[in-house]
Amino acid sequence: MRRVAEQVAELCVAEARGKRVEVELDLPDAPVAIRGDRDQLASLGLHIAVNALRAIASTGRPGRLRIAARIDGDHALLVLDNDGPPLTESERKQLFTPFYSGDAQGTGLGLAIAARVADQHGGSIDAENAGLGVRFSLRLPRLTA
Repeated sequence: MRRVAEQVAELCVAEARGKRVEVELDLPDAPVAIRGDRDQLASLGLHIAVNALRAIASTGRPGRLRIAARIDGDHALLVLDNDGPPLTESERKQLFTPFYSGDAQGTGLGLAIAARVADQHGGSIDAENAGLGVRFSLRLPRLTA
């Protein structure tokens, strides 16, 4: 999961700079082993990051996006925190529904695809108002020796 987090940060850093968003990485010292397609999981993370960058830019002020890899028992987590506007309960319930978009520029497919990729990897994805403001968490089974 550590490499997935690094790849997401690399893929979104140029767009983040253009939107005055600082990207932070919070990584464990050791690798966090998971079974899955790293490119698909990085694409999932990128969908979340792009939405976060749009949300932060909508505030008209500089912002922060923190990308973290963590271990939580038998699970590995990819956590993306942003300080964009909070989610309403209605938005949170619909975020992963195909064609729902809280942004006029969005298609409503990015987070729906992210949820499907998470499911295909035996995991789940959730969003809540926490951390810097809004937190998306991808939870996947961790490989243990």
